[in-house]
Amino acid sequence: MLWETMHSEIQIPAGAFLLHSDALSDTALNMSVLYEVVKMAENDIYDSEGKYNRFKSGLSEMATDPATRGSRAKYWCKCADNLKYFEKLFIRFDSKDLSFVRRMRLCKSFMIVLHHTDKRLSVLDREDIDKVLAGMHQVYKSPKSKSDFIKDIRYMWKIILPEKDVKGRPDEMLVPYVVRHLSP
Repeated sequence: MLWETMHSEIQIPAGAFLLHSDALSDTALNMSVLYEVVKMAENDIYDSEGKYNRFKSGLSEMATDPATRGSRAKYWCKCADNLKYFEKLFIRFDSKDLSFVRRMRLCKSFMIVLHHTDKRLSVLDREDIDKVLAGMHQVYKSPKSKSDFIKDIRYMWKIILPEKDVKGRPDEMLVPYVVRHLSP
């Protein structure tokens, strides 16, 4: 990524910090001139960014059966209340700067979860998660795909329904109880 300065262009790796020479004054750091170089996810030759944006824009239609809306989609959300969790996922995807391929993979996995349950996600218990996994075993055949699906569920559950610590804050290190028994 090129970072333009007043005099020239220099190469700085993404995630690095650029410290302006005027930032140090009497050993005190002036935070206004400390810049972080940010690299956004890029589109690829398969138009993954376009697919992701189309998925986001058509999210409200995911609560209706594809046969009634004339779509060839295989999975749909049987409980429309669960679509709100996509917004949490989208915010996390943007903040983590995930690739668009990874974002779509997680969205597809989440659609499989939403398709195999009729309940709201906040009231699911371990037995319901096991039913979702039984449906997943019909979809994915290879052990690697099954393992990745389980990892994805555990990752997404930390985002959408995190466990709380003693002060009531979301604990990112703790896997929520409903999916804690799953192992890849």
